Amino acid sequence: MFSCRIIGAKENLFIRVSIALFFVLTFFLYETKAKQVYKPKLVNSKSGDHHDFPLGVLEATGRLRDGEREILIMDVGRGGVG
Repeated sequence: MFSCRIIGAKENLFIRVSIALFFVLTFFLYETKAKQVYKPKLVNSKSGDHHDFPLGVLEATGRLRDGEREILIMDVGRGGVG
């Protein structure tokens, strides 16, 4: 059925160090990715003929010109679609 064995001090230390290393690496990778946040390049027209806006999870900048029904993609970030 089930078997159980008592692990030694060296094995216990190895398991604890492995778990700690896993969490440290996970935190490091998360922090590295968090620092690479896309900052959209928004350039709005003073005359109001176009408006730039971020396209969220696509990590891109869209432009909508006055009177048009299509969005023009102006900029795409490193992690964005492209």
